[in-house]
Amino acid sequence: MKPTHSIDTAQPSAALPAHSAASPVQVAAGGMDADEYRAIVESVGAALVMLDARGAIRYLNEAGAQIIGVPIADALGQRLARVAPAFEAALRERIETCIRLGESIRVQELRLESNGGAPRYIGLTISAATGRLAGGCVIVARDITVQKLIDVQTVQSLKLESIGQLAAGVAHEINTPAQFVGDNLRFLQDHLSALLPLLPRLAGASPSASDAAELEFLAEETPKAIADALTGVERITRIVGALKEFSHPSRADKVEVDLNHVIESTTVVARHEWKYVAVLELALDPEVRDVPCHPDEIHQVLLNLIVNAAHAIAERNAREKRPLGKIRIATRLAGDACEVRVEDDGAGIPASIRERIFDPFFTTKGVGKGTGQGLAISRSIVVDKHGGSIEVESEAGRGTAFVVRLPLGAKPAGARSAAGGSSVAKGLAP
Repeated sequence: MKPTHSIDTAQPSAALPAHSAASPVQVAAGGMDADEYRAIVESVGAALVMLDARGAIRYLNEAGAQIIGVPIADALGQRLARVAPAFEAALRERIETCIRLGESIRVQELRLESNGGAPRYIGLTISAATGRLAGGCVIVARDITVQKLIDVQTVQSLKLESIGQLAAGVAHEINTPAQFVGDNLRFLQDHLSALLPLLPRLAGASPSASDAAELEFLAEETPKAIADALTGVERITRIVGALKEFSHPSRADKVEVDLNHVIESTTVVARHEWKYVAVLELALDPEVRDVPCHPDEIHQVLLNLIVNAAHAIAERNAREKRPLGKIRIATRLAGDACEVRVEDDGAGIPASIRERIFDPFFTTKGVGKGTGQGLAISRSIVVDKHGGSIEVESEAGRGTAFVVRLPLGAKPAGARSAAGGSSVAKGLAP
């Protein structure tokens, strides 16, 4: 284990809070000496940075030195802004807020750029210091870069899994318009080949009754065939475009997107899931325009909610022998957030399990029909990555409504929105 350094190794109390009767270090350490306590701090694996009221580094362990990218010996006694300006700038407002309010601030995810290298991600907690370091703060951080990569890979794997599950339906959706495009083009080929020999005979002469009938038929059917072929091509283009949007890789930063368009393209990709069990209605507020988000991740959330709605409706349709249910997706502005509401008149969620639906791996579907990760991933995307909230309103036998709120203002990762930054389950309003 590498040694930790204080600003003055001959005076360990300068590196750690004083061991007074009121010191939490004394209580936590149970009478251990400073060296033993430092050994415990090092073994935890978390980065620890202590700043005094001037912003100077009073204590730094090896993990902390790796986070800020400065050797311990070069950092101790120096202002954080001088030795790690990018790190300090990223935390400055949070540090000031923490000291002013005397409250801990948790940052779920902070992106740190490195010179010429890949960015790193850390999660950290900033707490106001007391005692000899009053006016300063304590930063406890962990490098979550590997976990971030795992999360990204998990979302991408889920997305690929979803695309795989939708592949047969998408193939069917493409095959139908492709088939009538081919039929109409063959019609044009066959009948125009019959028309061409007639043209010389018709030049300057009155056509026979049979020729006139053939011309009338062609004049009536040819525009229809061309129009149908173009409609089919447009449908194919829309399906392929929506699939490309859905599978587009994530960007590091949020971008402003037309959320209504994201919803429309997701319903196209998922059409094979819902068209046989429900009528889908869109009530999209045209005022909902530029919403900052990660589009591919919101595609994933919407797909999960639409597929869940379709499955719930299929269950109720089978039980009640009804032909079709209904899915309704609506958007609206709600203060400083954009609200997306996905409603269905499916089987509903019993109150006994409603609080558990966002738990990882929890599912009520049969073996092979659900992994229990869809809603857990959706919650993580909305709450943790977008600072929004997701709520569910449901009643067994009546249906379910998921309400997603995304903040319109720029928020740091892990921040809470005015909508609550949480997931909530409750019953449908009477």
